[in-house]
Amino acid sequence: MLALHLLALAFVQSSATYAVPLEELELASGGILPSYGYEPPWRTWDADGTRIPWVAIEGEGDVIFRASAAVLDFSAGDDGDDGESSGLGSLVIHTREARDVVGRLFLPKASGEGFLRLDFRVPAARATASESDFRLAELERYRELLRQRLPGGAWFRHRHDEVRSALGPDIAPPADLEAWQQPRAEFRDPADALGLFSGGRALYENLQLERGLPASPEAEATVALDTLQGITVRALDWGPRLAPGETKVDAL
Repeated sequence: MLALHLLALAFVQSSATYAVPLEELELASGGILPSYGYEPPWRTWDADGTRIPWVAIEGEGDVIFRASAAVLDFSAGDDGDDGESSGLGSLVIHTREARDVVGRLFLPKASGEGFLRLDFRVPAARATASESDFRLAELERYRELLRQRLPGGAWFRHRHDEVRSALGPDIAPPADLEAWQQPRAEFRDPADALGLFSGGRALYENLQLERGLPASPEAEATVALDTLQGITVRALDWGPRLAPGETKVDAL
């Protein structure tokens, strides 16, 4: 609850959220977005964490790359060979106050060899998005990280559930992708229920992998051990319960 309160408080104090398609970014001199044909590498069926675009901004604030839905347009050709993507995606930025945002975007090269760095600028006038836009982008990011089974799944799952709760019941979560667009199963696979019988579920719960991480109070009280009341066990007379004769020692 404390984490949710702090998350909500952070957004109450915020005043600037941007949502800018990559095609509308003001790139530095010489910067050109790669041409991937009809599908960018992070939306292919075999995409993994090594081909996810990443971005950083200067100064305070948070930024998320939000991939656009995989909607293809094949109207240019009857055979479907000339389909074009609906867009690469957008940057969703959150800052404490509206300002010109400068940052660096790293996109996988069309050749597949490394990443291309693109310096960009977003003017303060583009801060027209809502707080829910940023939270939805966060939700999509954690959902995608979970689907790709990347290290840190316990933390991604915790943050996903936390952001989903902060959105509230009035805002619908992002729709799941079609099966052909995303072959990986949902991160809470029904087959995981088998862990209930194999002992895996008990292990997950003991390691706090599936529950929400507990929030510590601001001033946690300490208790002296000598003030704790122990358990008093009544003494048991084993004499009458032991058979007469030599006691056989267990081999272990």
